[in-house]
Amino acid sequence: FAVGSEAVSTVLGRVAMQPFFVVAARLCPPGCEASLYAFFMATHNLGSAASGALGAALLPAFGVARHAYAHLWALLLLRSALMCVPMLLVGPCLRDIEDAGAAGEAARPKHVD
Repeated sequence: FAVGSEAVSTVLGRVAMQPFFVVAARLCPPGCEASLYAFFMATHNLGSAASGALGAALLPAFGVARHAYAHLWALLLLRSALMCVPMLLVGPCLRDIEDAGAAGEAARPKHVD
């Protein structure tokens, strides 16, 4: 279960990053793509370090210790569920961008031949 959870979390982590790159490609002004990508990667690395620290802090709360793995399944289930939360927020974020893009298209003058 632990190995499967780790594999699933890696895949979900990779999939969760894709919407950020898509949004960045749409919103980023030309010439600063590398800086924005570096910012995303720094934020991702900070989040990974913070999640590791939080996970270590949650071990005693779930009663998981050396040779005591009775509630490890609950901790891994919580971890997997919390990793899916950002995916629920992608739709509302992209809806706002698409609405702004549609408004921008409507405001542009039409080319007349």
